[in-house]
Amino acid sequence: MPTPAWFAAARFGLFVHWGPYSRHGWEPSWPLVGGIAAFPYCQDVPVATYYADALRFAPPPGAPREWMRLARRAGMTYAVLTTKHHDGFTLFPCAESTFGVAQAGGYDLVGEFVSAARAEGLRVGLYYSLADWRHPDYPAFTDAMRPYPFLAYPRAEPARWARFLADMRSQLTHLLTAYGLIDLLWFDGGWERSPEEWEARALEAHLRRLQPGIVLNDRL
Repeated sequence: MPTPAWFAAARFGLFVHWGPYSRHGWEPSWPLVGGIAAFPYCQDVPVATYYADALRFAPPPGAPREWMRLARRAGMTYAVLTTKHHDGFTLFPCAESTFGVAQAGGYDLVGEFVSAARAEGLRVGLYYSLADWRHPDYPAFTDAMRPYPFLAYPRAEPARWARFLADMRSQLTHLLTAYGLIDLLWFDGGWERSPEEWEARALEAHLRRLQPGIVLNDRL
């Protein structure tokens, strides 16, 4: 599908990784699998330590509005927020997300971000990791699985994998129906499974029915 003209011309935008890891100064997600060579200064944190205080994540209100003001002043035209990184912590409340801001105090940080971006005239992008290293049906990552297995990540048996895919689809449906027009959906984490395992073609068709003009990156 041709890339919409606005994105081809945009050039300059903002990506925000924001989550429980931020308060510790950690890379998102990668410390819990022992780090990765691509991030030579990445931390190595046991799984239990990484998640220990995640549900105490309580950022000050209003932060996205200040970020968007600064982005606009810098000449940016769009902004992308990580709604879920590989660690599985969601920044949006959703029935199919049992680990995220809803359990940490009822915030909807995606909603706050979207409103702030629109207030500054920025196009709205959302980042979403297909991988989920905490979801029990993915399955969840454990210290015993180190070193990180990349393409050999364990596969769940079919019934569990079907449950995971249903949860993932529901989360994405929420993101594309609860916040109005979404201009860009940026996938990540897809290397752990084949397109057939992700049911990528059917998922793309579903997402484009929900948001016909959306830009999708090539990581699905």
